Amino acid sequence: MSSNFIQETLVFENACHIQPLKFVATCHSTPNSSADSDGFTLIFVHATGTHKETWNPVIQSISRNLAGVSIRAMWTFDLPNHGDSAELNREVLKTHISTIPDFARSVVTLVNSAYLKGHRIILVGHSVGASVCMYSTKLFSQNNIPYEAIILVEPPMIDRDIFMANIDDRNKQINAIVKGILKQKSFWDNRELARQWLIKRFSWNQWDNQSLELFLQYGLKDVKQGVAIKCAREQEVASYTDVEATFEALSQIAATCQAFPIHVIFGSKIDLVPKYSQDSVIDSSKGRQLASVTRIPRGGHMVVQEQPTSVGKSILEIVKKAKAQSSDHRSKL
Repeated sequence: MSSNFIQETLVFENACHIQPLKFVATCHSTPNSSADSDGFTLIFVHATGTHKETWNPVIQSISRNLAGVSIRAMWTFDLPNHGDSAELNREVLKTHISTIPDFARSVVTLVNSAYLKGHRIILVGHSVGASVCMYSTKLFSQNNIPYEAIILVEPPMIDRDIFMANIDDRNKQINAIVKGILKQKSFWDNRELARQWLIKRFSWNQWDNQSLELFLQYGLKDVKQGVAIKCAREQEVASYTDVEATFEALSQIAATCQAFPIHVIFGSKIDLVPKYSQDSVIDSSKGRQLASVTRIPRGGHMVVQEQPTSVGKSILEIVKKAKAQSSDHRSKL
């Protein structure tokens, strides 16, 4: 991490519809961040099967190029069934599958906390994190959503009608992904053996070296006889089958895009998310007036892990324009 940023890790608790779930969050801020009330605060929401530290290379990319840009703080957090949060919720997760609505409540809990009071917030979500960002807008009153902008990286959302028109293809792909994940190894004798297993398999074999090392360090936990994944496979696959929540999340783009700018970043490669799904996210005929659409070369669905430097630069370009775009959107209300 840039030497200009200091890190503080905190534990929060959000109430879900069954029982409370805890989550671990890390704040990356400058020593004088409290005085920088005009700077933006970015909240990063990670993809299924990853962890909060997966954003570190992106944050490093942003922090290296801050000339002329005011960033007050950057937050990452582990979804309740991922990373360090999964360890805190271990007993609860034995009987509770945590999905997009729970994840969105974590975003709202963080946003409403005293730590972010008065901050100018930009949400950045990757994959399921993108769905979480949009779903979180449902949990505020329509005229009081506290975001300056939302950046959706490889959003997996889709129209209900597009999904139904391609239901055989979508079900086939989702079933294949779920079956594949459930068959994946979850335990290794040590991290080196885990590395050798991962680098032979999609999509880890496409990842930037730093991203892979971070997964080995933070995505795995030490157990008595070796190392194991922190996010249980049963919890991981639930995000792929929570289709109704993705429909609801997508509907929020049209509902909110006049209140603040919404940006989309895709990888240039079409791999896990089909083009018809991507096209439905950016379909302006459905009222989805996006502020920008960016495609990052040599990146696929896991573009954050594959091309973190380019993702960071793209996010920073959006942040540079966020103030003007936000003002323009408000003038249209």
